[in-house]
Amino acid sequence: MNGFRIFGAIAVVLALLPESSAAERARIVMVEPLPGQPVASGTRFVFQLHGRLDAAPDRIELRSAGKRLGTAHPPSWSFVYEGDALPKGTILEARALEGRRLVALTRSVLTDVRRDEAEVRLIELNPEVRDARDLPVTSLRARHFVVHDESEPSPLVDFAIERRAISLAVLLDVSESMRRAEHLVAAAAQHAIVNSREDDRLRVFGTRHEAFVLALARARDGQDAAHALEPGGSTALIDAADHALGWLAKQPPPRALWILSDGHDSSSLHSATALAEAARDAELAVYTTAIGIDPERPPDRGALRALARRTRARFSVARSAMGVIAAYESMEDDLRPRYVLRVRARAEVPGTRRLAVETTRRTLRVTDGEREYSVPVPGRTEE
Repeated sequence: MNGFRIFGAIAVVLALLPESSAAERARIVMVEPLPGQPVASGTRFVFQLHGRLDAAPDRIELRSAGKRLGTAHPPSWSFVYEGDALPKGTILEARALEGRRLVALTRSVLTDVRRDEAEVRLIELNPEVRDARDLPVTSLRARHFVVHDESEPSPLVDFAIERRAISLAVLLDVSESMRRAEHLVAAAAQHAIVNSREDDRLRVFGTRHEAFVLALARARDGQDAAHALEPGGSTALIDAADHALGWLAKQPPPRALWILSDGHDSSSLHSATALAEAARDAELAVYTTAIGIDPERPPDRGALRALARRTRARFSVARSAMGVIAAYESMEDDLRPRYVLRVRARAEVPGTRRLAVETTRRTLRVTDGEREYSVPVPGRTEE
């Protein structure tokens, strides 16, 4: 485990920019004051902006408890603080702004770390949280987590919610029964393509054989191809979904299949139950959106809802392009965020120690919240 150097009096704990990769996302780093330096009137704050920005900020505002402490402007990105001394534990919020638009955000806590203790070993945990319906919960904050190192509480040093790349297969029902909804499935393909990131894995599939592998290109070619999909013929929805899962299972997590259909399947050889079991075994989520605009043939909501529920995903209904977009954004909010918790490694007794994450919300449960780490024997170098 490599050491993690704390820059400035605090470590960056939250920096989100959805359109950038994890390595490139915008973040604000405080380079002054130094660790352990008291913050009082006359203290100089200096910031740096890192990562890809989707706008050019004109200022960085530093706030605490809703009060503005100072504003840094380019090119120096610095200001001299004038006010009462800030005690240890003060929560600071740095906002990079272009006019009123938020470009980057960092929340941090003042610590009393001395310069000779700036190099510390931190252990990272990435717990997943689910609610009573087994659906992802991605909006928690640091106060909602408790970490135990063996049986002893271990306070968080850093907390962040990163937005990561995803693997997504979009399955469009282009059968005859969906002819009236062809504009909705085209809108779904377009929205998925336009909102995908450079590091996402995205592929669009259709229910007919000739539309099975529509590895749509990004941007204009992909959008035109989405519009060109022609509905027709019988529906083999589950067979098409099984085909899409074959590609998706080879991609890195998090992985999801998004099905847009009226739910009617007239010719599949595979069963929905077998598909759901295969998806769960491969840790794939199947999100389903029922397209219901034909009053003479309402969607089979039960089949689509059951498929989503069995794979711990969401079911939705869309009667317009806005409904399709809302379904996509809800799915994206489940898949992209990842909790990042960091705690200090204990070094008192050599051996293996176990970390466990819990949540203070009694109605929620944590999965993937455990990790072991080793404390090396003094004088030895850890592999």
